[in-house]
Amino acid sequence: MKLTISMACYEDYAGLVATVQALRMYQNLPKGTEFLVLDNSPDSDDGHQTKRFLNNFVPYSKYVPVTDRKSSFVKYDFGYRDWE
Repeated sequence: MKLTISMACYEDYAGLVATVQALRMYQNLPKGTEFLVLDNSPDSDDGHQTKRFLNNFVPYSKYVPVTDRKSSFVKYDFGYRDWE
């Protein structure tokens, strides 16, 4: 079984890290669980930190910069697309 957890973020590096780490530490996630992060502010300091965190510390993560919209509503609009 493949599980993908997707979340949209907007300039909230600390909140994203806390959420991802809590899920990894306290939930019994299947091996290979993927974290898909849609970042609405990829050019901000938080965006750079988020990308670095995912690339360096979260296996099976995918960082998707979203620049055409600026809100957490993106998760409803883009969340079901194939990001491969």
